[in-house]
Amino acid sequence: MERACQHLALSSFEIEQACRHYFQSKGTLQSYEILSGGALNTTFKICFDEEWFVLRFYVRDPKLASIEKCLYEQIEGLVPVPKKLYTSRDDQSIPFALFNFCEKDHVYDALEVHQDPLSYDLGAALAKIHAIHFSEAGLFDRDLKIGTLFEKGSRPYFEHCFSILTPTHLAWKRLGEERAKALLKFIEENREYFPVMGNGGCLVHSDFKPVNLLWSEKDGLTVLDWEFAHSGHGLMDFGILLRHYQTFPFSLEKLEQGYLENGGVLPEDWIRKARITDTINLIQLLNTPLERPQLFQSLLESIDLTMSRWTFLDDFMRGRT
Repeated sequence: MERACQHLALSSFEIEQACRHYFQSKGTLQSYEILSGGALNTTFKICFDEEWFVLRFYVRDPKLASIEKCLYEQIEGLVPVPKKLYTSRDDQSIPFALFNFCEKDHVYDALEVHQDPLSYDLGAALAKIHAIHFSEAGLFDRDLKIGTLFEKGSRPYFEHCFSILTPTHLAWKRLGEERAKALLKFIEENREYFPVMGNGGCLVHSDFKPVNLLWSEKDGLTVLDWEFAHSGHGLMDFGILLRHYQTFPFSLEKLEQGYLENGGVLPEDWIRKARITDTINLIQLLNTPLERPQLFQSLLESIDLTMSRWTFLDDFMRGRT
């Protein structure tokens, strides 16, 4: 899919200077290349003294460096993530972090024969992520304080959908008036499927899609890029993953098994609840200023699928219709 902004154009000297914060006077930068993946930040794969690392610059929002650093302090050892080696101060013009490079393929490169163990590992990882709880739900600010609070008893994902779905927003234009009105009516009629916030929230990755998921038969799953993480409801992660289910070897039954056997709890009719919760992500992406026709087309197709298959969505997703 198209990027939302251009990569940073950095010289080898600038990249080496960033690396020196961790390596100090040791070693030399031997090579570097842009890594594909995230649409907003700039990530380099670098070779330093015959070893490979990942250098990530937080272009979208400087405070994300601080947020991800604090998150790592909570999740390392519990959730499968690359080892973080260094995070710069977020008062730098563009903060950055250094990670060990993870030598695994993205899940969309997995073979069909690995469908079951891959899907199980995805469920197990989500259970471990969602087991991390916070006393309040909302969007993180620095030090994982809640900057935007989700009130107890509210349906924040529905409410935000409703606030964006108006003729004054770009999302309405890209949906087209007929589809926009149909979607607005659809979410209003099915608002009870959007999760309600309870006492606090669980950790939500909020970008749990194939480009951020690495897997190998030997070492299992690694979860990348936590820049959109927040305290909320785990159905959000399922919705994002299910949007991409046709792009990698996927078993819904094994996903459920991995989640439940590792302590996760799924509500009744969770597939429809997850798919409709993902509407907030679809609308927000459609509402961004940059024109990204390939991405927008895939988002419209996902919206159409959910609405058109709604009454038998569970059977459809399980391949029974």
